[in-house]
Amino acid sequence: MTPRIVHREIAVNDAALAPLAAASRAEGYRFVDRMIAKASEQAFDGVGETFWGAFADGTLVACGGISIDPYCDSRLGRLRHVYVLPPFRRQGIARDLVRHLTTHASAHFPALRLRTSDAAADAFYEAIGFARTDGRDATHRIELTS
Repeated sequence: MTPRIVHREIAVNDAALAPLAAASRAEGYRFVDRMIAKASEQAFDGVGETFWGAFADGTLVACGGISIDPYCDSRLGRLRHVYVLPPFRRQGIARDLVRHLTTHASAHFPALRLRTSDAAADAFYEAIGFARTDGRDATHRIELTS
């Protein structure tokens, strides 16, 4: 049976992120750990910024956020730190979370950028409408409509 997924805003230093950090670390990814360590610097509390979790039957199984893109001069947003626990992948959880985040972002930013070095993530973002970009500090971009 598919678990009931609930999205809600969380803090980037929420204790519920610990299992996601451990799982991502076990896969060789450090971005969740870096996000938690830099929570005082990047709290996702600026205008248009937000950080959300996806909860399956009360347990945090995915996370992701929107921030002002620190790598460009324009007023673009950046999709950041999207991670789904391995047992919950391929169930539409990341797609729904990113859809929620892009809807939120559309009220604040004309476009979102992101960076990934993972082939599966690359394919995922292209499948949900992000276009490849040749930028030095971004691999994908999506134009938003408010």
